[in-house]
Amino acid sequence: MRRPLILIGDDHRLVAEGLAKLLQDEYEIVEIVEDGWSLISAAERLQPDLILADITMPLLNGLDACEKILKAGSSAKVVILTMHHDAIYAVRALRIGASGFVLKNSASIDLLIAVRTVLDGNTYVNPKMSEQLDLY
Repeated sequence: MRRPLILIGDDHRLVAEGLAKLLQDEYEIVEIVEDGWSLISAAERLQPDLILADITMPLLNGLDACEKILKAGSSAKVVILTMHHDAIYAVRALRIGASGFVLKNSASIDLLIAVRTVLDGNTYVNPKMSEQLDLY
């Protein structure tokens, strides 16, 4: 059985490598990139099942990069990972087609749950954010 392919986009290499370590037992980490344009290029080239992207990246932010990837017809699921606690980011992420939104201060189990949930075809929003989303 083929393991799902995950592409990671985060400009903090230490964080990205930590994410890869956390996910590598269940998933195939195909590449780590550090900016939005590289994320677009890697997504096109590698055709991952899931893209895990930070919002704040150089050259092109993660939301804009993922929006371009999805509009280009990628079937990849997108989980946004961020330190931004404002629900407006979660709203924008969902509007561009992301299926998951996880805060970086979450427990590692939250990320694992988000990835599984999204790969199963469902939406995951960090519980702390879902309360705020009711306001939008």
